Amino acid sequence: MQLVRERVLDMRAARSIVVARLSSAQYQELRAIRLLLEGFAAEQATMRISEAAIAELSLHHQALVEAERDGEWRKAVEANWHFHNTIFQAAGLPELQAMIETLWLQIGPYLNLLRGSGNYVASSATHNAIVEALAAHDGKAAAKALRADINDAYAILAKMLR
Repeated sequence: MQLVRERVLDMRAARSIVVARLSSAQYQELRAIRLLLEGFAAEQATMRISEAAIAELSLHHQALVEAERDGEWRKAVEANWHFHNTIFQAAGLPELQAMIETLWLQIGPYLNLLRGSGNYVASSATHNAIVEALAAHDGKAAAKALRADINDAYAILAKMLR
């Protein structure tokens, strides 16, 4: 019922619960909110991130690259989530992290549509830019790279959702 309240699942009848479908307008709204919140999280993370967390980001990114190369889609999606979640945790703002996690629950099913789109290969450059900006403690660059990562995926998904 919590997932229904968070609009991740949709209750159709007394016993029928399905993954909620997003309209194009809803997806665009979620994207706009993600750009703000996740960009802010990246900026905040630059002030608090540890060397261990930066190393963890690199490991998650490498796992993503390897999973994509090997055609292991579920592992790729999981590695991408861990990459981004490491940033959210490094921000040190639990309320912000909870909001972002809810957004990811809502868009999560749509990330599966990126399979075979080449997005994860393209996201390699933005992920590298994010890691570099975090390591340099450059908040503006980290936010810009994270927003580019969101926008790259959005551009592909928007075409698919039409």
